[in-house]
Amino acid sequence: DRTPSATLATSVRVMLPAVASPRQPILTRSSTVEGKSGLRKPRSCSLLLLISVLTNVVLAVGLVVLATRSRSSPAALPLSPCASSIDSKVVLPVASELIRCANNSLAAGCDGWSPTPSQWDVEFDFGRHGTVLMRAHRAWQPVYAERFWELSTNGYYIGTPLYRFNYRDPSTRFIVEFGVSLLPGVQRAWDDHRSVERATTSSASNTRGTVAFALDAVNCGETEGAADPCAPHRPACSAGDYCAYGGSTQIYVNLADNTHLDPRGFSPIAEVLGDGLAVLERIGERIGNLYGEVTELCPSQEELAALSSEGSLGNPYCILRNGTKQGVDPARLLEPDAEAYIEQKFAEIPRVRAVTVSNVHP
Repeated sequence: DRTPSATLATSVRVMLPAVASPRQPILTRSSTVEGKSGLRKPRSCSLLLLISVLTNVVLAVGLVVLATRSRSSPAALPLSPCASSIDSKVVLPVASELIRCANNSLAAGCDGWSPTPSQWDVEFDFGRHGTVLMRAHRAWQPVYAERFWELSTNGYYIGTPLYRFNYRDPSTRFIVEFGVSLLPGVQRAWDDHRSVERATTSSASNTRGTVAFALDAVNCGETEGAADPCAPHRPACSAGDYCAYGGSTQIYVNLADNTHLDPRGFSPIAEVLGDGLAVLERIGERIGNLYGEVTELCPSQEELAALSSEGSLGNPYCILRNGTKQGVDPARLLEPDAEAYIEQKFAEIPRVRAVTVSNVHP
């Protein structure tokens, strides 16, 4: 598992300072937006993409000209037309494009805008639930900051659900996690080909309001006939129980001070600004007490037999009703029917409706 133990916009909007000269992003507003029963892509995505690239080249030159006149007015670039829609208000990235870029990050159009800036803001729009603004810092942890920049600018996070909410009340809170794509084949492609297979360190700590990537983990200690599995992750990981590594797309927000995660390799790359934490905790009051922890981090069915039919199962974030764990099963998010699974069983879970990147500093 990858874990540390209200008008809707229709695309990624990238607000760039006038001094920027960005490269063309992969994905954005679709020229065809339909309801759930009739999804389709633009007829000639390649041609439209070429036209969009040429258009953005002209606009990028214009931005440089604007830089001599004003440094205070950001300009919004139109993005490419190769996107599809889950409903009439939200445009998703194209699965085939995200899979292509997972398989070959150096392919044309797959590396976002290079180089990764030193600092930028990302606003996640959760529709009627509100927005959460984050500020990313490349210097905190360059490897994962670069990945966050890539994912934020290519539309990856649009449509992803807040599938793990560890919040019961102001005195019982841990993290909220999101970033799993429900588009068929996309998450597996990024997990298989783009995971960072080493532990990392950050100049920031896992304090309340910081943001880091969710990771895989390996238990430490010598096993019979084998060396310590954590040895390859030293000295970035200094913990004696487990080391975390292998982040790909999922991120979490610390809802409390979780500095015990620091020595295990969880490396913050951003911070929540303004009332973003208040927005998340308002959501958590409902979602955290309705669904709670993901099922794989709660007691097994055998263990459930010894517990009452109601309650928190020892783990304060696990919710049990009528003998059934209420949380999301992360394995189901990798199945072809992931979209239907979330929509039918977890209808109240908010999802990212739009992403805005702004205040980009070279």
